[in-house]
Amino acid sequence: MFLHMGVKRRNVVVVKNMLLNRQKNQKIMTTKPSNHNSDALEDTPSKSQRKRDMIALQKIGETLVNLASADLKKIPLDDSLAKEINAARQMKSHEAKRRQLQYIGRLMRVTDPQPIQAALDQIQLKGRQSKTQLHKIERWRDQLIAGDDAVLHDF
Repeated sequence: MFLHMGVKRRNVVVVKNMLLNRQKNQKIMTTKPSNHNSDALEDTPSKSQRKRDMIALQKIGETLVNLASADLKKIPLDDSLAKEINAARQMKSHEAKRRQLQYIGRLMRVTDPQPIQAALDQIQLKGRQSKTQLHKIERWRDQLIAGDDAVLHDF
């Protein structure tokens, strides 16, 4: 009988501890988070946003790999990034190039992408302006061939 009473006491103590722990957990769950913690959570980007940012940096790296050599020299790059871009340009294997582009994207995460993106935008703007000018010249040529003398005066 004595042994049986000891087991009951032990069970009662275990049950009391479980109930106390549940009450503590319920208090923790029902209390509102402090403003400090909620602000910290709002400031950190979500995992999806971080992934979109990484993919955007990788696409910038892919654009750098596909640029002409003369245009690539105009872009301010770190030595390690420039070295890896040149290595990617020489690769022929699709899978090796894909892995290299991922590595370039990883290197882009530690560098400031703003000057690189600004230089790329400037290069692309010059390309669009030259295309627009070429189309304008072609229209003038077509109108001159058609015999429109007013275009010669405008020219």
